[in-house]
Amino acid sequence: LAGAGRTETLKAITGVAPVDRGRIEIGGKRLRTGSISAARRQGVLYGPEDRKREGLVLTGTIAANVAYGNYRTVSRFGILNSRKLYNRALALGEKFGIKFNTPKQIVGELSGGNQQKVVLARMSEGEPRIVCFDDPTRGVDIGAKSGIHDRILELAKSGASIFITSSDSDEVLAVSDRIYVLRGGSVVGEMVRAD
Repeated sequence: LAGAGRTETLKAITGVAPVDRGRIEIGGKRLRTGSISAARRQGVLYGPEDRKREGLVLTGTIAANVAYGNYRTVSRFGILNSRKLYNRALALGEKFGIKFNTPKQIVGELSGGNQQKVVLARMSEGEPRIVCFDDPTRGVDIGAKSGIHDRILELAKSGASIFITSSDSDEVLAVSDRIYVLRGGSVVGEMVRAD
């Protein structure tokens, strides 16, 4: 439920928020907590619950938004290549089913579902190891939900470990292999799909 500590847990895992105690290890290697850049270097990414405040720059273009944080593929010697940026946005738009007029369109003009697909497209690039999605289908229509679920499952099939929180229990049951129940920031229950 909201307020149980789900967002704080994901933010701690991904370096967005500092950790008070405990540690996180990935493949036996300790992750430096409280550091987004250290988490990204180890392939750990965070998809925020509030895409408009934390996941996108609403006044930026679609092309710019899909590149944020991952400029290696669209730049050389620190200089952005506009053509590569444009073409990458076109390719990701087609791959993720993002409906837009042009990659130069302002991302704030898109529907909620298409905005979320922009976030998902950005996070899916670069073969991430762990991706934490905080309520990824919040505020999107039923058609967009299905497409988002498909893309998340594709990420899992590619080898990424996926953590998802959701305010929709049906969604949790539909996409999870294992479910943890949080209360006051602590795990109070665990269920596996077989059960």
